[in-house]
Amino acid sequence: MTPTLCLDTASLTFDIALPAAAWQAPVAERYHAFLSSAAAAWRVTVTHDPALGFTTAPWVRHEGPITTFRVSDHTGRLDLATRQAEVSAPSLARVGSALDRIMAYICMQALPRLGTGLLLHTSGVVLDGAGYVFTGASGRGKTTVSRLAAGRAEVLTDENVIIRLDAGGAELCSTPFWGHSTPPELIHRVNRRAPLAAICLLEHAPDFRLDPLGPAEAVMALLTTEKVATERADSAAAWLAVTERLTARVPIYRLGFRPTPELWDFISAEFSHDPTR
Repeated sequence: MTPTLCLDTASLTFDIALPAAAWQAPVAERYHAFLSSAAAAWRVTVTHDPALGFTTAPWVRHEGPITTFRVSDHTGRLDLATRQAEVSAPSLARVGSALDRIMAYICMQALPRLGTGLLLHTSGVVLDGAGYVFTGASGRGKTTVSRLAAGRAEVLTDENVIIRLDAGGAELCSTPFWGHSTPPELIHRVNRRAPLAAICLLEHAPDFRLDPLGPAEAVMALLTTEKVATERADSAAAWLAVTERLTARVPIYRLGFRPTPELWDFISAEFSHDPTR
């Protein structure tokens, strides 16, 4: 019998089929906070290919509903029409990275098409019960913000968050997808949600400041957080439709900050009275 696990990431469910029984316990341990007994929307089959090595020329291709990719030391395929996916890993030690990749790609494509949310390449933090998303180009401070949160705020992930939209507003959801360079001792996978108070585009500055972004600038800022979801026309249209709803509900700012723990005092003071400012 094929060993399987069901995972739930922000209400998007995956039935994971593994190549051997020995793989089940380590994978379940990695994703323990996201284990579920719900009916799965997606079927993901993992295969073992010891010949896979790290590629120096990664690629992602889209043809109709099919996305294929060769990234890092894994390769995969997903079909949006059948909700079936496959991913190969060279070893048990690398299966987590492969699964993170295929599930993240599915979230990027499926959530906007369902009209329920977005996966963004950002860090997500909960402070005083409210969720905050911090994003920006490489080197702008996403990792720094996550490190500064120690003892003050809860980091849901430093790599990819999901923002879900419903009639009640916007919600920040954790994912199991942490940065590949994050030290293992700093990774704490939690299945957590919080009302989203703001999205902040990071920028190093001599002092703290928040500058609100207009709708067009806000959309462009979010677009820089992830490209794969908008590389096919129909996904791009769905992504823009969800983003338009998001920017109408959640304030988006350019956040100038210096890398000190006082950042959290600033954020708390700015949003303590009115989370939408």
